[in-house]
Order: sequence, then C-alpha cells, then structure tokens
Amino acid sequence: MNENKINYIKQNCLKADAYLKLIDNFMHSYLLKKFENDEICILKDVVSHQFLGFSKIMQSYKENFLQDKLIVANAFYKNIKGYLEDYHYDVLYVNNFTTPEYYQFDIAISNCKTEHIKEKIIPIINSLLKCQMEIIDIHLHNLVSNYIVLSLKETRKQALEVYYRQNSKESTSCGDSILQTHYLNKFYLAISDGMGNGIEAKEESTFTIEALFSTIKTGMQITEGIAITNSLLKLKNQYDTYTTIDLIEIDQTNLVAKFYKAGAFLSLIIRGEEIYVIENYALPIGIIDQVQIYPYIIQLQKNDVILLMSDGVIDEFNDEIKAILLSIHEKSASILNKELYEKLLEIKQIKDDATFATIVIH
Repeated sequence: MNENKINYIKQNCLKADAYLKLIDNFMHSYLLKKFENDEICILKDVVSHQFLGFSKIMQSYKENFLQDKLIVANAFYKNIKGYLEDYHYDVLYVNNFTTPEYYQFDIAISNCKTEHIKEKIIPIINSLLKCQMEIIDIHLHNLVSNYIVLSLKETRKQALEVYYRQNSKESTSCGDSILQTHYLNKFYLAISDGMGNGIEAKEESTFTIEALFSTIKTGMQITEGIAITNSLLKLKNQYDTYTTIDLIEIDQTNLVAKFYKAGAFLSLIIRGEEIYVIENYALPIGIIDQVQIYPYIIQLQKNDVILLMSDGVIDEFNDEIKAILLSIHEKSASILNKELYEKLLEIKQIKDDATFATIVIH
C-alpha cells in the first residue's frame, strides 16, 4: 500500500490504526498463501517429472526382465546342447537342475574317456557359463549303451570374510548405514553416508541402501538400481538432500570385483606390499535427475584385503596411511579391522561419523 492511501485512511477513518493492521494482516496472509500455492505447483511439476522418469525405467526393466527370463527358461538346454554340437559332440539331452545358487545339470553325450571329458568338454562348458564346473558322477546311459551321462555342478564359491565397525559423532546414532547380502553367486556390501549426521542422516542413508538392495535382489542391473534409488530419494524429499553410495560386488566363482561409487570416499585393496586405490568420480545421489555410474572392475586374488570406508575414517590416502596399512599382516578380518581402525582414528583430525569395512579373500 502506498503512502497516499495510508494518509487517506488516517484522515478519514475513526479507527485508522486497527484498519491498517487488518489490511496488513490480510496482505500478509494473501502473500503467504500465494507463495505456498506457487511452491506446491513447482513441487507437483517436479514430482510429475520424477514419476515419468521412474515409470520409464520400470517399464524398460519389466520388458528386459520378462524377455531375459523367457530366454533363460527356453534356451538353457539349447545353448548347452548346441554349443557342444558345434564342437562335433553328439548330445542326446541336457537335464537342468540349476538353482539360484549354482549351476547343476546332467548331459547325455556320446561315449568318451574321462581324460577327454576333463581336458576338452569341461573347459568348453566353463567358457560358455563363465564359471568352473566339476564332475559329480559319470555313468553309462541305462537305455542307450553308446552314451554316458555326466552329472556336473558348479564348483564351490571362493570364501571371503567380512567385518565392519562404526563410530558416531553424536551419541544418538551414526549417520552412515552399511548392509551386506548374497544374491546368486555374488556378494554385495554397501555403505551410504547421509547428509550431516545423527538420526536424520541415518534415515536417509538407510533408505538409500535398502532401496538399492531391493532392486539388486530382483536381478536388476546395478546401474539401473542406482538410477531408481536416485529417483525415489528425490521423490521422497521435498528439500535438497543427498546420500552417497559405496557398493562392491564380488563374483565368488571367479573373484571379479566391481566397485560402484556415487560421492563415496576412496576404497583400498591391499595385495602383498602393494596398495591399489579406487577413487570416486561421481556425484552423490539425490542431487540431479539422472545419474550415470561406471563401475571400476578388478580381478581379485587370494589373500587380498579390501577396505571400504566413509570419509570419517581418514582425511586422505598418503604415505603415513600406507605405512600403517602395510604394517599389519593379520589374516583375520575382525582382528585386522580392529587394529587398523584404532590406528587410523588416531591420526584423524576431525571426528565424524565413521564406517570401516574389511573384506579378506581366503
């Protein structure tokens, strides 16, 4: 209201002050309501955009999943039989007893010596399935005398030992979350660091890795799972927030590891007297609409030690940290974790929420 109108009211109204106060309250309520309505409209646009993107991701996954499932169900017999026939082997049938945990099946194949099976046939099957198969039994076919039946099963998975610990800046709760699981022949461990610390950060980080692991257990590609988790996080929170993702996937049949990092702290692999550093090159999730994460892939070896941590453990990797890591030769994951954690925290300058995970390949 301009000055002329205010003067007019003061000159012509009996209760000018009360009238002006009433007008002021009305204008304040009107502007506040207008601001809230504008904010709601913007939020609706954002939510609509996010749901559209999320629905496209889910539709794409649904189509791919159904197609892959149909291919796997119909083609296992044909793939094994056809692959061996390409090498001029006569295959009568393949009976599939595969479970989500391992391959297992019987092959009726033209009679050949055990040495030939081990040196020629098994490597061919291994190359197709990209794993190691072992012979459970060999016997003659009951009805067709010139065929033998090979009972094959995927070899036992490589053993690994995991241990982790956490430290909280506040007495209530650590803002980091950590989760591990197995799916098929793969092991997964993830750390998420919520923005800030305490209970609110804990809720955000827990939501992140639980949502991500839910997608993994459906058989979805990890990159798609991270994209969906990012969309869910943006939909859940009206205001700007973010969480990190630090995920390792280890194939226990061939010890190939994949690191997926979104705003996460570095990871380390100790191999003898060498230390390999896996850096992060992506933003945390919950910031931008579309995220692209490219995994770092490495072939693990027996006795490798893998360290995953949030940024509350060390400030940076340097010669002092390297000397500490190489000074301890303990093979137990729990003892190694304890000794390293205590030594590393001694040189940490700023105390913060901290999560420290140790994986030892046996």
